[in-house]
Amino acid sequence: MNNIQIKTGANLSRLLQSTVNIPQAFTELVKNSIQNFSTFCKIDFDQSSATIIDDGQGFDHLKDENGMSGFEKYFVFGNSYDLTGGQGIKLGQMGIGGKLANDKLSHETDIHWTIETKDKHGKCFLVEYKPSGAEFLNEYSPSLKEIPADDCSIETESGTKIRIVTLKEDIQKNGWPSAAISGELCTFFGFLLPQLEKEGKKFNIYLNGKSLDFSYKLPGSNIPIVRRSFDYDYYGESKTGNIEFRLSLIYDRSLIKNHPLKNIDIISKVKICPFHLSDQDMIESTLDWLENKNGEEIENKDKIHNVFNQLIGFISCNELSEVMDNTGMPAKDLSHHGLRNDHPVTIPFYTRVYKVIIEWIIEYIKLNQEEKMNILDALANEVSSMLAEYFEDEDFSDLWDDEEEEEDDDEDLGEEEIKEEEERQELEKFAEFTIDKEWVFEPEPEEPEPEEEEEEEQEPEPENNIPPLWNKFKNQKPKRSKRLRYQIIDFGEDQKKLMSKVDDASDFTILINNGNPKFQRLYKENSPFLLSLHISEMLIREVAMYRNPLARPSDIDESISDFYENKYSQVKEKSE
Repeated sequence: MNNIQIKTGANLSRLLQSTVNIPQAFTELVKNSIQNFSTFCKIDFDQSSATIIDDGQGFDHLKDENGMSGFEKYFVFGNSYDLTGGQGIKLGQMGIGGKLANDKLSHETDIHWTIETKDKHGKCFLVEYKPSGAEFLNEYSPSLKEIPADDCSIETESGTKIRIVTLKEDIQKNGWPSAAISGELCTFFGFLLPQLEKEGKKFNIYLNGKSLDFSYKLPGSNIPIVRRSFDYDYYGESKTGNIEFRLSLIYDRSLIKNHPLKNIDIISKVKICPFHLSDQDMIESTLDWLENKNGEEIENKDKIHNVFNQLIGFISCNELSEVMDNTGMPAKDLSHHGLRNDHPVTIPFYTRVYKVIIEWIIEYIKLNQEEKMNILDALANEVSSMLAEYFEDEDFSDLWDDEEEEEDDDEDLGEEEIKEEEERQELEKFAEFTIDKEWVFEPEPEEPEPEEEEEEEQEPEPENNIPPLWNKFKNQKPKRSKRLRYQIIDFGEDQKKLMSKVDDASDFTILINNGNPKFQRLYKENSPFLLSLHISEMLIREVAMYRNPLARPSDIDESISDFYENKYSQVKEKSE
């Protein structure tokens, strides 16, 4: 009985090409350059060809202890070989990146590309790859010949030059997607290259003669770095991974119109894929976890995605590329542009990420809402105090309420609960930072600096989602003066159309419905003036009815008219 010979079909390359697009193909080629000790990678293309040049160590023509040269290792589909002796940055694992990228850029039915290289021994070689018509890749042998050093076009001491001779048909017809290529390179390497620079390993990428900028700052309000760990089961063994969140909140999406980063990217040294808050089951389980942890129902769940869509930045986890499963593969999928759900790291990673992101968003919403209410309360207090003076003093007493301090319950918490509470407080603090300050993105800050550095003058961003005129009431403490007792609350859907009422269970407390459509509309105005008038009218109406339960609508109109006649200018001055 004869053994069956396994062959690699020529269609394998075409199948693999479907996993990457043209911009991603260039990222694969640049990755190879970084891994081989290059200090630069130059990409140039026109309508006839494309070249990728670096100053790395080149392809070693000498055979190693396994009897393979660098050229032979390059053309093994499916196996990954370290050509740096363990000294280089490891960014890939599949053993298909370079070849796949070259084929992706080449003509579909007439693949033709070359590799010119000068190795560390000064030897120069030319490889020509043109497998047209071959049914099996292992039946085709690329040509390899040594060339004189004088004929070599590589000007550095060592390096590699890849030339795509026959371009993809779509590129020939429609041109190169230059903006997409530039954007993908910037986002793919946007985290790694600043890190390398801090380590003294500067690497430059040139696109058609222009150096790409990787020192960009995250616009908006940068959230201080959040670091978290997560546990995962590695085939019966409990292990721990680490995640780092470097995020920024964008109040105005126009700020990132020309910015390479448009969303949150999951990275493991380099970009893997965007992070989307799209798993509904994981969202629901995370919300249940938060509600159980906090012992209360979470409000404003419908606002979670609105806030998430304002976030950009990086979620970094080395385990996604470094931990191999029982098949020898990382959590990154075949294309390196997604995560495999069957890998032991993936689900625990996502579970932790969802918890951190959603918990921060909830704290931000809560704090932002509290800040809005504080601003609104300060405005209402101004109006209330003014109206208290407007009415006869003997009808009202000082309605100031002292706040009671909350008791510290930490003593009743276990060690795990204390850790979770500390993490919650950290996220709450970071949410407060995000609202109050703008933070400059730096690759490695442990703590935010208390003062902002001077930068080029640019259009200021709003401190929060509140129009600027409202912020005059921010952090304004109510004065201890005569004022009408009031409370601004949401009456609920059943009483949505009711604007105000008196709380029957208290000593004359006027309740103003902030869920009323009129209140909501006026609250969204750029100036608080109109809402001030509305609050004034509600307070006057309830006071008039309190003083005279049999008051007719005309009596209430008279009270409101008197107010406009005597106090309109004062309200306008205070609110504008």
